[in-house]
Amino acid sequence: MRLVKKFKDIGLISSFSCLRKTLYLFYLQRRYGFNRWHVGADYHCKPYKKQVINIITSMSNIKFDIEVGCGLGDILSRVKVQDKIGIDIEQNVINCAKALLPNLLFQKGDLNAVGNYIGNKEGVVLIAINWTHNVDFKDLINVFLQIINQDSVNCYVVVDAIKPNVKGYKYKHSISEYGNYFNVSTIDGVDGVRSFLTLSKL
Repeated sequence: MRLVKKFKDIGLISSFSCLRKTLYLFYLQRRYGFNRWHVGADYHCKPYKKQVINIITSMSNIKFDIEVGCGLGDILSRVKVQDKIGIDIEQNVINCAKALLPNLLFQKGDLNAVGNYIGNKEGVVLIAINWTHNVDFKDLINVFLQIINQDSVNCYVVVDAIKPNVKGYKYKHSISEYGNYFNVSTIDGVDGVRSFLTLSKL
């Protein structure tokens, strides 16, 4: 039943691409030992990833892209930004991402590692998708304010917010909470679970 719903949701071509990539990722998971969640999370299987890429593509003057929780680099590899780095807490997934995408930079780390890479750059976008519901709001804001502050120029954070009626998530950081610190623009996620927020300077 879930396969039929997936087929209807993403269409014929994407379904076959999703199946093919899932089988390949199953093999890679056995080889590298990364978390099995990634096996079913390929770009072709998760239409929301295309939404994130479209959001980044619509931005101007972006020079540096940091993705925290990058996984196997599905989003990062498709974002057309010259300088970019993927950060993930799982060493095994970082090892696999480096093998799949040897021309990209990947490092093991968590949200707190962001400060090691931003320096004095302008035109920075931080992608923080599909994991912030496990992190306390104050911890998120402390790092996001390193990217977007009174001195920043063309700097953004792209984050998702779980919709209020969706159950099973530890935190549901609201759009209004983010609005206390940043200018917020939103679009609904295609999965019906989340909204995507682009945070920028007030």
